[in-house]
Amino acid sequence: MLVNTPAELAVRNGYIVTMDADRAVIPDGTVLVAGGRITEVGPAADVAVPGPATVIDADGGLVIPGLVDAHQHAGMFLSAFDRIGAGRYPTVAPPGLLHGGGDMDAISAVSCLTNFPGFATSPEATEVAALAACAEEIRSGVTCFSEGGGGSADAIARAVESSGLRAVVTSMAADLVTDGDEIRRANDVDELLAAQDDLIDRWHGSVDGRVRAGLNLFFVGACSDELLDGTEALSSAHDVQISTHVAALANEAEWSRRHHGRTGLERLADAGLFSSRLGCIHCGYPTAHDVQAMVGAGVHVVHCPTSTTVLPSGYVDRGMFPAMERAGVSLAIGNDTTWLGGSLVRQLNDASSIHKDRTMTNDPLDASTVFEMATLGGARFCGWADEIGSLEVGKAADLAIVDRSGFRYQPGREPVRRFVEVGEASDVTTVIVAGRVLMRDRQLLTIDVDDLMGRAEAVVEELERSSRPPSGR
Repeated sequence: MLVNTPAELAVRNGYIVTMDADRAVIPDGTVLVAGGRITEVGPAADVAVPGPATVIDADGGLVIPGLVDAHQHAGMFLSAFDRIGAGRYPTVAPPGLLHGGGDMDAISAVSCLTNFPGFATSPEATEVAALAACAEEIRSGVTCFSEGGGGSADAIARAVESSGLRAVVTSMAADLVTDGDEIRRANDVDELLAAQDDLIDRWHGSVDGRVRAGLNLFFVGACSDELLDGTEALSSAHDVQISTHVAALANEAEWSRRHHGRTGLERLADAGLFSSRLGCIHCGYPTAHDVQAMVGAGVHVVHCPTSTTVLPSGYVDRGMFPAMERAGVSLAIGNDTTWLGGSLVRQLNDASSIHKDRTMTNDPLDASTVFEMATLGGARFCGWADEIGSLEVGKAADLAIVDRSGFRYQPGREPVRRFVEVGEASDVTTVIVAGRVLMRDRQLLTIDVDDLMGRAEAVVEELERSSRPPSGR
């Protein structure tokens, strides 16, 4: 593949959205890059472009910090979705998994699987799925994502490495399955923790610092106290982030109290996991007490608005995301899975709109808040805010250029708001990570799209065959 990694790079003629401490915007600005880092940001008249620099003309487009997808199941990107779980887990097939507030027993069973039925299972297939997810991430202006688990973490890390993206990779962990009032251990805690520790040893800080490893409690209700305690110890020892699905479904709190005596959020807090290293995914059902505790501890919450409505979670009507934002919870935004959420730009559209219907006002999660969730908010969640999330001297040169020549951006006022509310992934023309150009003029430079499409089609065909229900069902 053609890989463009100039020693010096200049992005000129752009409407630069810095997201620095002053939230400065430069209507006609230039960003200089050398050695993969930003060396200067300022008005075009004040920034001299070095002669050897490769120049990219933004043509008046938005120059924004690379978007951060705070929750992505890259290994699950290719799926036989209509047949997920058919045969082995017939109740898991949609809509059974999340319908009516959630089939909690089925969710606990699925959480303990090494691979989800209906998704890519082999490392080779997972790598193809993850690379396809990376392609779609790049096309929507994402420069960094946090992996939510599913499939081989090593395969996902290899896909990230070859794509040029930045990511936090994780290996999903859960050890308990419930069946009515019964609960049993499905996985060995020591083995799960050892696997996560090994992943950190292999990948954390690798690939010139673009790949980090984190910890993953896939679903808190399917995790024992021993697993929670061991995860906290690993996180503290390695100073790595933790992600977990929690407080995401209407039936979850009551089910958790029946089996554990406490809600998932209460168990996380009791295990000492409430800190700035913890990210709670979906988390639409916290109590007011939970919210205050999260604010005090610096816990992050990731909103995945499109999957929330496509897979009916029911929590938009509770209004907790606007309430958490007002309370001061650190919020980020995630795609969940690209095959389900579409693109991170769509998440911006939905996050800025779906909460307005409940309040019948324009107040909840305004465009500037949502844009921060997708930049600095995601960077904080990933533990990478010192490197990414804003365009500032010394930070990694992760940025995207957005074409705003279309009619929906006219007459040109509030272009960031227009991007958040009505922008499309196809508006993104150029993506740069650590000074390396991954996409220019909408052409991917690190991924052979035709070759990948053929490999992806083969994976999906195999998934269709392997997940087809037995005859008579």
